[in-house]
Amino acid sequence: MDKLNQYVQEKKAKIKKVRQLERYLACGTYEFDKELRVLFNKKESNSPILDSSFDIHDFDQKWSLPLTKGKLKSWQKPLKIKKEKHKLFQGNIIWFCSNGDIKIFSKTETLIICNNKENYLNKIENYTYFSRFFKLPELVYQDDNKYQLIEKYINFQRQSHQDNPFILKSIYDDYTNYFSTINRESQPAYYTLNDLLKTSSNAIHVERFKHIVNNIDTQLFEAEFPFIKLHGDLWTANILYKCPHRDVHFCLSKHVHFRSKCTSLFMCMNNYNLTWRPLLA
Repeated sequence: MDKLNQYVQEKKAKIKKVRQLERYLACGTYEFDKELRVLFNKKESNSPILDSSFDIHDFDQKWSLPLTKGKLKSWQKPLKIKKEKHKLFQGNIIWFCSNGDIKIFSKTETLIICNNKENYLNKIENYTYFSRFFKLPELVYQDDNKYQLIEKYINFQRQSHQDNPFILKSIYDDYTNYFSTINRESQPAYYTLNDLLKTSSNAIHVERFKHIVNNIDTQLFEAEFPFIKLHGDLWTANILYKCPHRDVHFCLSKHVHFRSKCTSLFMCMNNYNLTWRPLLA
């Protein structure tokens, strides 16, 4: 029952938050996915935003019998958003980000409500930096007082296996161009493995990988590797493919940081479960 109580409390908290955001949502009937990451207007149940990583079946039904003997409680019912004259936005899908930010999607724009000033300033800084090198959703509005941003919505499509070679080639080309430009324009920061073991927040996990660490040539721990600013979360939900123009756009994440050059590409390879060999031929 601990899992149930945790789920109920989280859902009630998010329902309360949604009620505070009603003026940003179009009228209609809304439901959560079972992970409580997304709230969506039932008219948008086929949106590519609700990809296969989200189960949009009514998760609450499995809890209804032991709790209410067949009678649904208020937190188990779909949310009704009423029609109002003075809507601030016409969103149909809310995405609750893990860093506390909230994204609200309409047909034409994406409203980003940042959880704090730091998140807000980081997003603007990263957009300014990466928009030189990559196609990003265009930033069209920012509010320094409310910590809100609005991007143009990319009308993207679900990615098929047939699209993967083109998408991966585009990512590879964009990154190699980025690496080349950075090498020409600035000097990367250099760190050794020993530096990272002293400063990285992930160093606390080193004991779990001691059997791997012990098999690394000790000289490599003193070798310097170049570090540059990277995306840090290059998985499919952050890669938007737009047909018929065959454009690939990137969504920036909270994981932007200075990393080894290979980090984002290895993450992408693992995500697509493909190798880069055909693209390098």
